[in-house]
Amino acid sequence: MRLSLVRVLFSLFLLLTLCNSCRGGRNASNDLLFTDSLFSAFSEEYGSNEAFARFAHPDVILLRQKQKPISGREDLMKFLAGNPDTCCNLIWKPEHAMAASSKDLGYTWGRYWLISRHFPPDTVRQGYYVTIWRKMSDGSWKFIFDTGVEGPETSRGK
Repeated sequence: MRLSLVRVLFSLFLLLTLCNSCRGGRNASNDLLFTDSLFSAFSEEYGSNEAFARFAHPDVILLRQKQKPISGREDLMKFLAGNPDTCCNLIWKPEHAMAASSKDLGYTWGRYWLISRHFPPDTVRQGYYVTIWRKMSDGSWKFIFDTGVEGPETSRGK
């Protein structure tokens, strides 16, 4: 039975969470980097719509080019239903994270790649994103704000 990257990363995240809790200390910025990386891996394996639905905070706000703000979980689900992700694969790589001293709010930013699955195949749009995260009562992080801009060409993985 093949273990998916998402399952391995999620298991590792749970293990690290338990270890850090036992030691009484956590680095919230590292947790954010890991959560954002897990979010991207989930998007790559299951599709961006499923990933955005799973990692979104109930009060989420998304800003997208030439669109009104998407505000709240209900608007997010309508947006996702009207924008199937079958045309492309969205992945990203967080470059930096910072958490508030309260360890309940933080942000990540990095590069994204939107890779076409159809015509022309392997066409890549790329750019930069910023995501603001809020810590939930169960200790998980959910994104509360997300936006991105197309940027100059970058190499995936660099």
